[in-house]
Amino acid sequence: MGPTLKFLWHGGAAIFWLGLLIGIPVLLLPLLMMSGCETTEHEIIPSPNKESEAAVLIVNCGATTNWETQVVVRDKSNIDNHNVLIRLDGHPETTEFNVRWRADNTIEITEFKFEDLLSFHSRNLNGDITRSIIRPKVN
Repeated sequence: MGPTLKFLWHGGAAIFWLGLLIGIPVLLLPLLMMSGCETTEHEIIPSPNKESEAAVLIVNCGATTNWETQVVVRDKSNIDNHNVLIRLDGHPETTEFNVRWRADNTIEITEFKFEDLLSFHSRNLNGDITRSIIRPKVN
């Protein structure tokens, strides 16, 4: 093996191992950071016609984030088909809010502090499971 070929061979090996040493942590870091959140059901509120249900969920994404309360509406026949209506900062046991059905297809979420609001479902679209009324607490 000539000196030029030897240089290219060892240079290629060095680039490969250096790329591997740098590339693995760069690729694994996002995967470790997206280690998933744990979601548990806190309360189920069935609709008057018993075809849909509102579920109050607790979302825990680890020690560096606060608890999150989500209220979702879903078909009882297909719980994977759901609409997230509201996301509130804090655990449902310490966060003020009220969920109640006004009719078979209308749900009302009220009495929460506006500063606890993280996001809400702003439209009632054709594919929505139910119509939602979302109102924060009046001070």
